[in-house]
Amino acid sequence: MLLLGRYDDVIKLRAEDNDDLWHLEKVIRPGDVVTVRTTRKVVFPSGESERKPVTITLQVEKTEFRAETGGLKILGVITAGRPEEYVQTGEHHSVEVVPGTQLSVKKEWKKHDIDRLKEAQEKKELVHIITLDDREAYVHTIRPFGPVERAHFTFASGKYYAEKAGDKYAEVVEFIKRLEGTLVVAGPGFWPDEFVKRVKEDDKTLAHKLLTIQANDVGANGVAEVIKSDEFEKMISSARTARENKLIEEFTKKLSKDMVAYGPEKVEEALDYGAGETLLVIDTVLLKDREKIEPLLEKAEQTRTDVVIVSHENPESEKLSSFGGIVVILRFSYE
Repeated sequence: MLLLGRYDDVIKLRAEDNDDLWHLEKVIRPGDVVTVRTTRKVVFPSGESERKPVTITLQVEKTEFRAETGGLKILGVITAGRPEEYVQTGEHHSVEVVPGTQLSVKKEWKKHDIDRLKEAQEKKELVHIITLDDREAYVHTIRPFGPVERAHFTFASGKYYAEKAGDKYAEVVEFIKRLEGTLVVAGPGFWPDEFVKRVKEDDKTLAHKLLTIQANDVGANGVAEVIKSDEFEKMISSARTARENKLIEEFTKKLSKDMVAYGPEKVEEALDYGAGETLLVIDTVLLKDREKIEPLLEKAEQTRTDVVIVSHENPESEKLSSFGGIVVILRFSYE
């Protein structure tokens, strides 16, 4: 994310990649005003049509981030635009924001909004997790919005193929050679170590970059296990998903000790007592109940309670849903 300037309640910025677009979806909410350069289909009296470059200002009604294909769709009502002959104020319109798009956002900026923009500015090294055994291998990339599967390989197994074990990982090795960032190998038993040995035969430099962690499963379940492990937390301390999962796990543990509060009313009560240590809220809950939740976030900031907006794309967020989607971990019991 590149912040280009700020004046009053308007911030001008440029989204540089899909991670930035994901952050923007969390920041831009209904009622905010967005100005962006785009194109619009113009129909002439002759019946012919042509796409013309225009600058459009929308009062936002909805945002939609598309993790699979990339891009952020912003829907709303046109409040201004130029050239005026190509823009009809009052009409509903949508714009597609892609990496490289420059836009201005006008809103009542909250501290957690600014913190998220700052987080997006701090480009972190990509983390890739390879989970494997003797039958299959998966490659996932950890993004702010959760793990993304990049590749899946299956291997023939059995006694006949045991002698060819050194060859079956060849395709996986070729794939990870193209990846930039931290590479973590995980899986059951001795398979991660066997894979590292195989890589050493082909590329010793690459092998030295591989970090190994034990996991009981492969694929999405294996990745979830790795992300929650203390070892991974030490390796990748800046990974947002890891932080979310560790805090959700802490909430679950402290639930049985009555060292948590959940639901807007109980959370507010805990904050009034100054008992909050960390407040967790699912992003979709914040979006849906903005008028109720944002005052709680402000109160959390006033009482020095950490605020973490948990992505609904993170599977672990389901553990918070049954508690109203907003919880607070307490630093002391007040009842």
